[in-house]
Amino acid sequence: MNPRFASHLLVALLALGGALGPLVARAQTADVNAEAQVFFERGNRLFAESARARGARQRTLLEEALQAYVSTLRIVRSRNALFNAAVVLERLERPNEAFAYLVEYLAIEGLSDAERRDGEARVTALRPRVAVVRVTSTPPGAEVFVDRLDLAPRGRTPLELALEPGPHTLVTRHPHYEEARRRVTARTGEAVDVAIALEASGVALDLRVEGDAAGVALTLDGAAIEPGRHTLPPGEHVAVLALPDGRREERRFRIAAGDAPQTLVLRVPQAEQATLIVEATRPARVRVDGALIGEGIEVRATVTPGERVVEVEVGGETQRREVTIAAHAEARVRFRFDAPTRRFGAAPAALAVTTGVAAAAWAGLVGGALAANGRYESRCPAADDCQARFDRVKLLNLVADLTLGVASALLVTTIVLFAARGRGGRGSPSEAQVELRLGPLGASVGGSF
Repeated sequence: MNPRFASHLLVALLALGGALGPLVARAQTADVNAEAQVFFERGNRLFAESARARGARQRTLLEEALQAYVSTLRIVRSRNALFNAAVVLERLERPNEAFAYLVEYLAIEGLSDAERRDGEARVTALRPRVAVVRVTSTPPGAEVFVDRLDLAPRGRTPLELALEPGPHTLVTRHPHYEEARRRVTARTGEAVDVAIALEASGVALDLRVEGDAAGVALTLDGAAIEPGRHTLPPGEHVAVLALPDGRREERRFRIAAGDAPQTLVLRVPQAEQATLIVEATRPARVRVDGALIGEGIEVRATVTPGERVVEVEVGGETQRREVTIAAHAEARVRFRFDAPTRRFGAAPAALAVTTGVAAAAWAGLVGGALAANGRYESRCPAADDCQARFDRVKLLNLVADLTLGVASALLVTTIVLFAARGRGGRGSPSEAQVELRLGPLGASVGGSF
């Protein structure tokens, strides 16, 4: 086939739209923004005209067609506009941009097999002409900037880019993670893989010490530290406040990427101390008087004797108990987090529906009895069938009374079942126990819930 004839045929298919897959750019459907439709059709028209032009005139028409397709894409990321723009960019000898549009085109869900094959074939044909960089990140979804941060990101990882040959700086950004930069050298006809492991951003921690801090040594993860605001990486941490006489306060806590700023209060232990052991049926965050003391199924902490409020949080559920802890005693507090259950299954609901049906039937029977009685009184004793009419009224009244009795019994049963399910249907959120222990310093009383 004559190359010039093939070129004209391709232009005609793009401009008119037909049934040959992505090479044929169909008009936008009726629900697409009308302004995008206008730009798209203008691009098709200009592209068709470019096939009949030569030299500078042809290039001008191609550039105007590209502008029209880009205007369409600013309104809606149409797959047809993406494909047509890529074709025009190939004609303008701008393979890097054509490659980018084709990669975006192939990422669209719902492409037919023919459309995907044609798009992949064009990408394959472009690879020897471009320098490809494939960027992945952990976690995925990071924005990728190339060389300049004042320009829009090139996309989100995993991402395949066509860059100008030579050195480039890739910058990746992801919420709650540190910005990462990588230097890469792109080479025409080659594909370079760049894998970036992002480091989670630190979380602000306001570390406070309450009480007489004279002679107190404060450490965080084993390193000496001063009270104040610090930035910690995600993970497990331990803060220890120690006095020269051996008294100490220890808090273990965990920070996750993206957490809000945290506050940790360490109180200088008093001379008299007590031990608090908090147990939960599921891993939980434990706070005493609002301060975090640790996480886990069992949390042990040294606390000041007296009235204390213990809070245990599992998921979105928080249980709260007031505990009196004696000096030199050990108090053990247990929390249960049971899944809710229901008694009687669907029986109460089914009875409620049946009761409603019985009530409706009773109302219909009452209406029928009243109507029959009205007809009886209006026509008797003159009518010949007065006895039959009278018997019908009696029968309807009797059936209505029986239906009312059944509906009443069903209603009472339904109320009883709902009441019983409400009293015993949910798993008990906690259970109370009191423990008495004897130790070298005397008796200790522990409360458990």
